[in-house]
This record gives sequence, C-alpha cells and structure tokens, in this order.
Amino acid sequence: MDKDKSRILVVDDEPNNHRAYERILEPLNLHIEKAISGQKALEAAYSQDFFLILMDVQMPDMDGFETASLILGHPKTKHIPIIFITAIAIDDVFEFEGYKSGAVDYMTKPINDDILRCKVKIFLELHRQKKLLQESKEKIHLLLSEKEMLLKEVHHRIKNNMHIIMTLLSMQSDSLDNSEAVAALQDAISRVESMMILYNKLYRSEKYTEISIREYFSKLINEIFGLFPAKENIKIEKTIDDFTVGSKQMFPLGIILNELITNTMKYAFAGKENGLIQLDISKKENHVIFIFKDDGIGMPKPENNENKGFGLTLIELLTDQIGASCEINTDNGTKFTIEFEI
Repeated sequence: MDKDKSRILVVDDEPNNHRAYERILEPLNLHIEKAISGQKALEAAYSQDFFLILMDVQMPDMDGFETASLILGHPKTKHIPIIFITAIAIDDVFEFEGYKSGAVDYMTKPINDDILRCKVKIFLELHRQKKLLQESKEKIHLLLSEKEMLLKEVHHRIKNNMHIIMTLLSMQSDSLDNSEAVAALQDAISRVESMMILYNKLYRSEKYTEISIREYFSKLINEIFGLFPAKENIKIEKTIDDFTVGSKQMFPLGIILNELITNTMKYAFAGKENGLIQLDISKKENHVIFIFKDDGIGMPKPENNENKGFGLTLIELLTDQIGASCEINTDNGTKFTIEFEI
C-alpha cells in the first residue's frame, strides 16, 4: 500500500516530465508525489514526509532556488535532500547559486534513466538506514527507561529491607539486658548503616559500579562518629586522594572502615581525655595504600586466632576478599596499613 512506501516529491511544471519520472522510478516501488509549481512544492513538503525532492529550476511562480531555500529553511523540512534537474547549461555561477540554495546534486535534461535511478536508490537507502537508526534509538531509549524504572523499584525494596533489618536489630537490642549482646547488636546495626550509606551513594552516582572514595568515606566517617557521645574529645585528620573505586571493593572497604572507627572509639581512648585518629588513603597508578592510625592505648596482639575478636576477624576476611595485605602495628597506639590494587 502507498502508506508503506517511501515518498519522493517531484517538482516540475511539465506534465510530460512527471510521466517520465514515473516511468523511470517505477522499478523502485516508490510513492511519487507531484507538484507543478514552487508553491505546490512547499505545501506538499510541509504536509508530508519525503526522503528526496527532485526539483526543476525554472517554474512559473518561483524558481527552484527560492523554493529550495524555503524548504530547507523550515525546521520540519530542513533535512530533506534536494536534487536540481534543469535544461539550463550549468556554469560556475549557476552551480554556486544551486548549492547556496541547499542542493545536494545536479542533473541536466535530457535525463539519463539509469543515472537518475542510481542516485535515487542511494538516497532511498540512506533514508532507510536513517529510519532504522531512529527506530533503534527509540528502542534503546525505551529499554533504558524500563531499566531506570526497574532500578528505582529494586532500590526502593533494598532500602526497605535494610531499614527492616536495622529495626529488627534495634528491637532485639532493646529487649536484652546482657550488655555484651547489646553491644554486638549495635555493631551489627552500624555495619548495616555503613552499607546503606554506600548503596545510596552508588545509586545517586552517574556510574552505578563505582564511586569517589573521598566522597563516600567523608560521609561515612561523619555518620559513624555521630553514634558516639564522646566524639567531641576525639579529633580525626583525613588525607584522602580523590579517585574512584569499584563497588565490589568499596563495600568491603566501607565495612573495614566502620570496624576500625567503631573499635577505636570504643576501646582505644579508654582513660584518656582526648584522642587523635588519622586516616590517609593514597593512590599511585593502580596501587592504593590505606592507613588508619590512632594514638590510643594500643590494641593487644592476639596470641592465636582463637583470641581474635569478631571485628579483627572480619577485617582480615574482608581484606582477603579484595586481595589486600594488612599489617598491624601496635607501637604508640594502633596502626593498620592495608594495600591493594584497583
């Protein structure tokens, strides 16, 4: 049916020429729209979608140059290629005027049938490829929109689940009298909270797979410090290079930092009026050095694995997970040096 055919506009004031165009272009199975003047060409171009216009130069009301300029100057039709077809001998001035009007090509009468068909086939194929590209873009846009909606739904559910976990842990903590059990549950709440901070950062970033370590750790430190009433007496110095880390490494690093800060705030400054924590994270090429140091009373070295607390065991497991080395120094406070590749 005509509505499924690609449309071409032929502008010529001679009916015999229209019949010649129909004969020449018949093998291409096109819908051929005909206009006998510049004004009729404008009306057709503004109301229909054409992949190509074949334009005579000499016409009774306005010539092809003026008609082409008006068509190509309109936002709706500026993309349509125009081939001028004329019986006038083409000189440099004529050619310049034609290209200035927006022509993409010229042909002179009498027309060579094969050459005209070949030229029209080229623009027809360009039109089809452009249409396929546009359809692909629309499909991609639709898929991206659906993905965005799905991500928002997943994000909402994950946040709800994390809140539920924290609420259940808090309720369980409130129902217990054993101080050690309460402390263990509070530690678990802190770990979930650190993961929530990271998750929210990842979700709001342009790249879901990586995040700025400086931005994430700065907020995480503030959130963790806010849980301790004696935080006014503790000073923290941060020197963090600004670089991105993939989420697969960032999640373990966030939990490690949470463990280090929590344990330091709980135990390192016992009996001291104030304290200092220093965090230094530097990157050279793909090598990262993570140093966490306090000037507290020092952490006792466990004699064997059975004497390790849960926090230290967790740190060792997480450093192994990201392929990092971990060195602990307990002279003049406690210092953790973690090194890994990204």
